[in-house]
Amino acid sequence: MSVTPAPPAKLSNELSLQLLDASGQPLEGATLSVVSFMPDHGHGSAVKPTVTPKGGGVYDVTKLYYPMPGLWRVTVTIQLPNAAPQDVAFSFCIDG
Repeated sequence: MSVTPAPPAKLSNELSLQLLDASGQPLEGATLSVVSFMPDHGHGSAVKPTVTPKGGGVYDVTKLYYPMPGLWRVTVTIQLPNAAPQDVAFSFCIDG
């Protein structure tokens, strides 16, 4: 995973994820959905992230928009063909 800018900052951000199977091989054909949420304020971002598969198991996420400083949680839901969806979440603070 890589984030631009690093660390995440107020306003527009991008994320690149590489999905690998248990043997380290790239996972192709996944559908990802990404939700940003600010738990301390009980709301998300008004901008919906866009996910673009790039090949080699890499998925780029653009339009990650954080309108205000504070604690944010990003949940990525990964749906592979013929498998149950899996959620991965991480949290970070945006400086004011």
